[in-house]
Amino acid sequence: MSAKEAEIRSRAAAKARPQMAVGSQEMSLSSREVALGAVSGVGAGIAMGLVAMIVAIMNGMSVLAPFRDVAGALFPSILRADGSVSLTTVLLGLAIHFALAILLGMLFTIIYSGLLKLTFNFGVPITLGLAYSWIIWMVARYIMLPMFGTAVYEVPAFVIAHAVFGVSLGVLYPLLRSRGVFQNLA
Repeated sequence: MSAKEAEIRSRAAAKARPQMAVGSQEMSLSSREVALGAVSGVGAGIAMGLVAMIVAIMNGMSVLAPFRDVAGALFPSILRADGSVSLTTVLLGLAIHFALAILLGMLFTIIYSGLLKLTFNFGVPITLGLAYSWIIWMVARYIMLPMFGTAVYEVPAFVIAHAVFGVSLGVLYPLLRSRGVFQNLA
C-alpha cells in the first residue's frame, strides 16, 4: 500500500468514527454558524408563533392575540382597553417576537458549537434545544415578565410553545448545517 492510499484510508476511518463526547467536535465558531443560528431562530419562531396562534383560537381569542400580548408585555400602554387587536400592536409584537427568536437562535449555536462543541448525532441537538427552551421559559416566566409587571403567559401553553421553539431549533440548526446553507461564509 502506498503512502497516499494509507493517508486516504486513515482520513476515511477518522470520518467514520462517531463523535459522541462533549467537546469532541473539531470546529471553531464561525460567522456561518451564527448565521445558521439566526435562520434557525426564525424557523423556530415561526413554529412557536403557529402554536401560540392555534392555542389562541382554541381559547376563543383572536389569531393575532399572541403578538398583541408580546407587545403588551413590554409596552403595556400600547394595548387597547377593550382588548381588541390593532395592526400597530401586532406588528410591534411580531418584531419583538422575531428579534428575540433570532437572538436566541444565535445564542443557541454559540453555546452548542462554540462553547460546548457538541456533536450532531444521537438526538443531541433536539435534547439540548428542548432543555434550552425550558431555561428560556423559566427566565421569561420568573425573571423577565415579573420585571415588566405582567402576568401574561402564566398558562401551560406558554411552556408548550417554548418547547416547540427549542425542538425546532434542535432540528433546524443541524439540518441547515448539513445542507450546506451559508457554506461561503467563513
